[in-house]
Amino acid sequence: MMNKLKWSLLLCLSALSHFLSAQYGTVKGVVYIKSTGESAAFCNVFIKGTTIGTSTDFNGYFLLNRIPVGTYTLVITS
Repeated sequence: MMNKLKWSLLLCLSALSHFLSAQYGTVKGVVYIKSTGESAAFCNVFIKGTTIGTSTDFNGYFLLNRIPVGTYTLVITS
């Protein structure tokens, strides 16, 4: 009986961890200056209406982790 309970608990925890991990996403990209085509270093990138944000690196790359699944507007400022 105890062995069956352990396996049931393990299965439930495994399913729960999969469900919880699917609730977040990642947004990554590169910011370019439209007029010159050069990468935009050290710009602020954030999701409108939230406190989630980051800055681009020297080459214009950015990465936002653990974003709740949904539709958002990115705002980029220099």
